[in-house]
Amino acid sequence: MHKYVFLLFVFATCSLTAQVSTSDYEKYPVFPECADLPVSEVAACFNETFISFMIDHLEVPAEVKDENYEGKMVILFEVTREGAFKLLYTDAVFASLKTSAQEVFDKLLIMESLHICSLPCLCYCRYHVIK
Repeated sequence: MHKYVFLLFVFATCSLTAQVSTSDYEKYPVFPECADLPVSEVAACFNETFISFMIDHLEVPAEVKDENYEGKMVILFEVTREGAFKLLYTDAVFASLKTSAQEVFDKLLIMESLHICSLPCLCYCRYHVIK
């Protein structure tokens, strides 16, 4: 009987330990504007700062303006272990929008990278940019 109680205890402990989320040990990439915030607010600050930067620096090409295009552009990028931004994929109706997105990424500064369990890691992000 004691063996069964012990096994039940072991399985229950493993089950509870497996439910710990990685977000408890994760620190999002940090823009300089977000450096003084608590860790719990850094992810939201990263998202807001990134989208603001994209919208402020994205130059809409003339052909897009001429067409009165009001769609969206999807971007997939990573923040490397060194904190550099790397554009991996862009989906847009106009090729000139893709080029414009790359130009914005070239302006992004190196920042503190994502940390999981205190180790720098790659961070993959996907956003819909609407201007």
